[in-house]
Amino acid sequence: NKIPFMKRVEFKNVNGCSLEMRIYKKDIGAQNQKPLMWIHGGSWQGRGMFVGVEALVSSYTEAGFTVFAPFYRLTGNSDANPECNNAKWQDTMADAESALAWVKANSAVFGAPNTGKIPVTGQSAGGHMAGWLVTHKPADVSRAMLLYPPADFDDFVKRHRGISGLSFPRLPYLPVTSTTTVYNPNEAISIIKNSFNVDVNTIAITDPVVTENSFGVTVRRNSPANYPPVFILHGASDGLVTYTQAQALCEGFGGAVNVNWTLPSSLYRQTFTCGPSSYLHLIKEATHAFEICLPGLVCLSGSQGSANAAADSLRKGREWLLNGTPPQ
Repeated sequence: NKIPFMKRVEFKNVNGCSLEMRIYKKDIGAQNQKPLMWIHGGSWQGRGMFVGVEALVSSYTEAGFTVFAPFYRLTGNSDANPECNNAKWQDTMADAESALAWVKANSAVFGAPNTGKIPVTGQSAGGHMAGWLVTHKPADVSRAMLLYPPADFDDFVKRHRGISGLSFPRLPYLPVTSTTTVYNPNEAISIIKNSFNVDVNTIAITDPVVTENSFGVTVRRNSPANYPPVFILHGASDGLVTYTQAQALCEGFGGAVNVNWTLPSSLYRQTFTCGPSSYLHLIKEATHAFEICLPGLVCLSGSQGSANAAADSLRKGREWLLNGTPPQ
């Protein structure tokens, strides 16, 4: 792929925190490109996972996208300048909303006119923020591809505390009699505590932090017809954000996710339809950040067969973002 051109502009300034929008484009003068807003991950605390954007962005610019990738205020203090640190989670979501409004208003200037609705994507925390836009700014989003998003705090808290007998799933490549789970409680709880200032062991299910960040519950309650469609990609071996988060969101859109990894070992992926126009792909061996796959060094999507399945799902997701082609 051709390394895209990249331009940096300030799209928002809050009390000295200058927030940058990075704009990627294959050819500077190209017109009639498709706009895409891409939100980076990093546990809402850092910008190191911008590498996830830049690792894949050329595939999108080659396909005809102009990609808009915003910075946002961070809940941590180990990255960025001090003015952008120690933000409240509400500030971070407000920055995502501001970025979307800026892209709507300015994408045509960069050769990517829009119809008033913008496709969005993001990984991990960025996937959560893209899901936030789906459920809090649905009139401004055309569709959203969410990679391993922490999308349903209600589901997470209930499974962590065993409410109603819920629990986290076992590792899919172990025997069905195994109780070994993919879930690593210490890291996940620490991230939520630091980024959202809550204790998942004691917080009430009715607390706004939970209700505002439980996207599957929100969609189900208000009818999927009122929200743009989503395509969710998740690793079934993700121990940081378990695939039950993706499952809860898919079922909120009207799907039924009956995972069965006792099928032939050659099955590296299971696909599900979530209501009339949303989709979920689960990659059996993939862990968190599964798009990072450097042959001979590290491949977080698993074996070659699993990596091939992940690559195919990412390709289908790119086509779905571009023209709505069902990723089946």
